Amino acid sequence: MKFTFPNISIFNNMSDDMGIDLGTANTLVHCKDKGIIIREPSVVAVEKDTNEVLAIGTDFNFNIFCCTLTDKHIKGFADITYNSTVDSIAAGTPGNIVAIRPMKDGVIADYEITQSMLKYFIKQAMGNRTFVRPRILVGVPSGVTEVEKRAVVDATIEAGAREAYLIEEPMAAAIGAGRAGILETTFKEETETDLFGEQAVLCGGVCELMTAGFETLVAAGYEPEMAYFECIHEMKLIVDLIYQSGFAGMRYSISNTAEYGDYITGPKLITEETKKTMKKILSDIQDGTFAKDFLLDMSPAGGQAHFRAMRRKAAEHPSEKVGEEIRKLYSWSNEDKLINN
Repeated sequence: MKFTFPNISIFNNMSDDMGIDLGTANTLVHCKDKGIIIREPSVVAVEKDTNEVLAIGTDFNFNIFCCTLTDKHIKGFADITYNSTVDSIAAGTPGNIVAIRPMKDGVIADYEITQSMLKYFIKQAMGNRTFVRPRILVGVPSGVTEVEKRAVVDATIEAGAREAYLIEEPMAAAIGAGRAGILETTFKEETETDLFGEQAVLCGGVCELMTAGFETLVAAGYEPEMAYFECIHEMKLIVDLIYQSGFAGMRYSISNTAEYGDYITGPKLITEETKKTMKKILSDIQDGTFAKDFLLDMSPAGGQAHFRAMRRKAAEHPSEKVGEEIRKLYSWSNEDKLINN
């Protein structure tokens, strides 16, 4: 039986329309006027004996479900080397814990686990507004049976929706729901490339490169403000050009001097030795070395000691103080740009 709240105007005004792409590998949640606010793996950790749901999706933006486990459970994980796929996690978990993908080929394979997963994602999307029940549109594959459609609707209603609607994914694509682009991928590929990109390029690589540039100029006697501006602040200008028109467009937009320096100096910094190091970083992600180190540091036993020490050391770098003063000169300096994660 389908349960809905009365169609009273106050509920319509207070509820947030929501779209959910309930995929076999990943679940995406889109809220009206906000865009995609949740993108997490469709995986649930369950204790065999009690059928208790231990963790859902991802924590710490890391695509395994370790960090919400209780003390007694996380101790069981501490000695395990993880691969970054759901199947590998499932194969490596302790005997009393099982990893479940409640969706199979886009269709509910485990109703109760799917309901728990939906509740979790809806709660994440709604935040503290627990008294508001949204209208939810769920994307399903073409060819699903009426029984399977009803299962999705019922699970969505039971998970907290005021009203639940379905749309077949080919129809969603036809009306432009994927007009920004759809990339076909796997859980394994997305996880491993995401972690590598963060560590070797986007966060670890770029931050270390900018910091080294800052330190080099300051050590050579240049003013810290100039070092910060040239090696850190102006990074956004270059990244924006690359984002808009690629490397070629960026190089077209900068001066000939800068472009010439790009060609002759880049290979001196990113050498064959650097590429070997990047391959080792990727290998550590693929074979689970990074995951094991991360788990140990984040576990109750590790107490995040190494993680907090690294964060504290980075925050005390001279470039942070210089950057704080420079940013005060800009009109947007008082805006809250931080993302709580």
